[in-house]
Amino acid sequence: MSFNIVSAVLKSIGPELTAKIAAALGLEQALATRAVGALVPAVLGGIAGRTATPEGATALASTLGSLAPDTLTRIDGMVGGPQQGALIDSGTQLLAQAIGGSATQSITQALEQQGLPGPASKGLVGMIGPAVLGSLTQVTKSIGQGDSPLGASGLAQLLASQKTNIATAISSGFGRVETSPAEAAASGRFPEVRW
Repeated sequence: MSFNIVSAVLKSIGPELTAKIAAALGLEQALATRAVGALVPAVLGGIAGRTATPEGATALASTLGSLAPDTLTRIDGMVGGPQQGALIDSGTQLLAQAIGGSATQSITQALEQQGLPGPASKGLVGMIGPAVLGSLTQVTKSIGQGDSPLGASGLAQLLASQKTNIATAISSGFGRVETSPAEAAASGRFPEVRW
């Protein structure tokens, strides 16, 4: 079986953290699971788009390099506790730094349009966004050398090799994809998502 970055990140986040986030935000488990399943590939698509330029890849590699090795554990410890609001705020800012503020807002709005209340959508983006980045750091370290994550070019190559997997996952999420995954992979572009 070939490597699939979407599956690896979803597995890293896991059903336990998803359930904890659902409870903290007052969401039904099934809705939260569906939302996380749509949110992860949307964030990975934004990250992949960012790494399409050398400057973007360098900036993203720097962001990933600045994350603590235990990012997911820290997120888990903050969900449902007194630091949850700070997690959501800092997580949203970190995600905006990684994929851009307008992309972060679009993802939040897409979740709202699919029935998630505004505060829950913002909370989910603020908690899952940094979880995706933390998971991506773990994945790149496992592929990189030793404890060092892949550098900027390695990160860009990894994400470029995952275009079809990301596009397929996006098309099965909340959005409607304007370009098929095969067309996206062939063209070297990610599909535009219409939410």
